[in-house]
Amino acid sequence: AKKRHRVRELFTHLLAAEAAVGLAALVLVALFAVKSLSVFLYSGFLYMAAGVLFPLPAAIAVNLAGTAVMVTLPYLLGQKLGGRAVEYILSRWPKAAALHDLRCDSDFFFVLLIRLLNVFSLDMVSAYMGAVGVKYRAYLPASLLGLASMCVLFPIMGGSLADVRSPQFLLSAGMHLAIMLVSCAVFYLRQKEKTHKQ
Repeated sequence: AKKRHRVRELFTHLLAAEAAVGLAALVLVALFAVKSLSVFLYSGFLYMAAGVLFPLPAAIAVNLAGTAVMVTLPYLLGQKLGGRAVEYILSRWPKAAALHDLRCDSDFFFVLLIRLLNVFSLDMVSAYMGAVGVKYRAYLPASLLGLASMCVLFPIMGGSLADVRSPQFLLSAGMHLAIMLVSCAVFYLRQKEKTHKQ
């Protein structure tokens, strides 16, 4: 009877722990949704928070789910508003006009390049993509792939915040910086090539 009681207590604790983890995951995904409608919340903090709250595999899964929500809501809003959204975006962020010049035949590679560059507001880009008619079936996977480095590297940094000089933190930060630099180089070369053609 005592053994059965202990086993029951163990399962109760495990279920409670799983429920707490599940709730934390839902709250974090909800914060990604809030971030998609706010320019004041930095998504990097949410990606790092996942690394603090969960083991790395779970943190990556939560970040991917949160990212899917974060890039979808503004996309749908832009899709609904259409031309009005484009006008608003260009009036508020004049540099967004560069997005038009970057568009190529492939929606997937267009979105992937913009996400890898990560120099424009995530939410503004999402709304713009919806407004100009980028297909969602290309938009979502390209967005997830382009932001995958943040989904993976930021939780590693978050889990290493106690020691920012640790190899895990420095290597993750270095890799993220390298990806941004390579993306900027590709952007520069594409712009240079277009200028020569003109």
